[in-house]
Amino acid sequence: MEDPPEALRDIRAMGVVSGMLVPLPPLSGCPVAGLIAGSEQTFEKTSGMLERDCRRLVALTHLFHARASGELMRRRDGAAALTPRERDSLQMIARGERVASVAHQLGLAEATIELHLRNARRKLGARSLPEAVARGLLYRQIEPG
Repeated sequence: MEDPPEALRDIRAMGVVSGMLVPLPPLSGCPVAGLIAGSEQTFEKTSGMLERDCRRLVALTHLFHARASGELMRRRDGAAALTPRERDSLQMIARGERVASVAHQLGLAEATIELHLRNARRKLGARSLPEAVARGLLYRQIEPG
């Protein structure tokens, strides 16, 4: 299993373990959502944490929700998850790098990068590299920017 997302690590570092609902206000047309989390702390300590770190918790919850939504869409559409090398290659192409530059930065042959990109297109059900980038972003396999 891969490392937990940064949002989960941050939430755990704040002392959250299981059982509490942190509601989310609508964000730019997104539906209302929430994160079920909780704490072994007393209600007073948990309330204090929410008052102190509310903005950060809401931001982390939005990030978690976006990643979970991307994963659900990927599974619904029957797209396979990318390997780390496929993800890195597609991410760098999405940022405007050329195949030669990606190969140089990753210490791989251009043919290997082209293979990773071809596999990524196939797994994401894309007919072109721009479509693979769009689907990678939609499914949260790669990050914008």
